[in-house]
Amino acid sequence: MLYCTYVVFIFFYLVLVCCFDHTKCTLLQDALLASIAENEKQTELATRVSTWKQRIEQTLEEQVSVRILNSFANFKIHHSEDSRQAD
Repeated sequence: MLYCTYVVFIFFYLVLVCCFDHTKCTLLQDALLASIAENEKQTELATRVSTWKQRIEQTLEEQVSVRILNSFANFKIHHSEDSRQAD
């Protein structure tokens, strides 16, 4: 939200400057376009990082679940073997 407010402010400043000085207008337009492009890159990067994070977390959760199930299965096997030896 703050970034949008910043862009709107810059836009109106740009309009005022363009009314008086064409050279500054061009420089400000270039700076504004560069700022918008950088924000798009950051947004794209954040989306990619978020996607990878979700994939990694899901994989880790699956691995933990498998390890828990394997540990439980091993416990049951060893526990049943111990019970048979005790008889």
